[in-house]
Amino acid sequence: MQSNRLRALYTDMPFAINRERASDGERHLSLYQRREMQILTVTEGRVELTVASTVYSMYDGDLIIIPPDTAYSVRLLPHSAYNCISLSTSLILDGELRHGLENGAVNYGGVIHSSEAGARDINGNLRAAVAVYGEKKHGWQMSALGHISLAVSLLVGGGYLTASEPDTGDNGFCASVLAYIAEHYREPITSTTAAAALYLNNSYFCRLFKKHFNSNFSDFLNGYRIERAKQILRDTSMSVADIAAATGFNSFSYFCKLFKAATGMSPTDFRRGA
Repeated sequence: MQSNRLRALYTDMPFAINRERASDGERHLSLYQRREMQILTVTEGRVELTVASTVYSMYDGDLIIIPPDTAYSVRLLPHSAYNCISLSTSLILDGELRHGLENGAVNYGGVIHSSEAGARDINGNLRAAVAVYGEKKHGWQMSALGHISLAVSLLVGGGYLTASEPDTGDNGFCASVLAYIAEHYREPITSTTAAAALYLNNSYFCRLFKKHFNSNFSDFLNGYRIERAKQILRDTSMSVADIAAATGFNSFSYFCKLFKAATGMSPTDFRRGA
């Protein structure tokens, strides 16, 4: 996996640098970095980044911060390129911010466009770090580290990376989770994709979810899907198999098993009695 490749680039320094390019054709990369924050910068052409179900179109000079423990994919259009710098949280001197990064309580702000305040200086330092890394001259590690540290300081100073304990009340975390489920329950979503959509660390998301819903994400999602299936059974003549597929179940037998466990009857019997 790409995460292993990135980690292999670590030596005794708290960062890793990876460069990707597409020439005449497109390239599609699925990436997963479990513990490090990443900064992805487009250096040429157009790149599409997908986090959960959100697609970000980025152009030369744009950059984005990718939270730790976030699954994402990259589509490089022809004649495009990007740099990816993975950072240890030890580079974050602010204790509160570092704690936030490690626990998912941080605001990231999406794509930072090249025209935004400070973007040019941030990009300049990141590109300088990549250039030093490529040359590998004596002392390159400390020089690259200096450029990366300055870029991180500019991100923090510009308000692009701030500690912000998520609003975990009914109008915050719970509402966001329910909205995500309502929009995506038909899809093969998991706690990982939900956490990524909310820009939260997956383990932190699961703790919050258990606290507020008294259930794990998978069981709650299946319960939601069963309730939607019951509604469709009452209101339509759609076949049971089609209802299972329409509510996000990729196994008909599993759908029937969960439905009977939840209602005490099969989907067909439930429809007859509705």
